[in-house]
Order: sequence, then C-alpha cells, then structure tokens
Amino acid sequence: MTGSGSRWSRCPCVQREYVDGAIRAVKGGAGGELAEGWIASAAEALKGQGAQVVIAACTEIPLVSRAAARVLPLVDSTEALVDATLSRLSGPEPEDFVPGDGDGRLSSSARTNLAGCEGPNLRR
Repeated sequence: MTGSGSRWSRCPCVQREYVDGAIRAVKGGAGGELAEGWIASAAEALKGQGAQVVIAACTEIPLVSRAAARVLPLVDSTEALVDATLSRLSGPEPEDFVPGDGDGRLSSSARTNLAGCEGPNLRR
C-alpha cells in the first residue's frame, strides 16, 4: 500500500514482483541478501509511485527490511503490535477482564467468560 496524507492504495505489481518472492525466501530459510534486495527494490518502486512511508505488514518483511528503511521510513507492524500490547498491559485493566484458568491451557483477556470459555481474545 502507498499512502500520501490520508490516501492509501494497494500496489499489487510491487507485491507480486518483489514482496511475494522475499516472503517465500524468508519462509524457505534463504532470506538474506536476495530477500533484502527485493524489499529494497519494492521500497524504491513505491517511492517512485509517491509513497512517503511503507508498512512491513507481515512477520517476514521486517527481518529483511534494513535496506528498505534507508529508502523510505518503514513501520514494522510486529513492533507496533508489541508497543500496543505493552501499552495495554501497563494501563488499567478493563472492567470485564477475567484472568486465565491458571493451568496454562488457556489465556484470556477482556470479554472472556471462563465458565463458557468464550470470548474474542481467548486462545487455546
């Protein structure tokens, strides 16, 4: 996606040409310089289309995005998720928070009902 101010757009050509291959390389264990080059090329292509920032919106891209971050500012979505999680954990608990069941099988957060083991944030 590219964004200018509040305008966002998808760039499927850049995705197919550079990003998909880089993700496959990282998942396949190759990663390294080849994937790093593809992601940097994607950033160059996006910059050429007017992008002012790129979002590394999967877990593989941040692993090979150092060169891309020299082309355009890069937002690491994994890092943003960690920041948001830590911020939530350091703040006050929601009123409807229910802790996990204590045996390590379940973890829970807001709106989790232990009796029925239901809730949008419940993980087994």
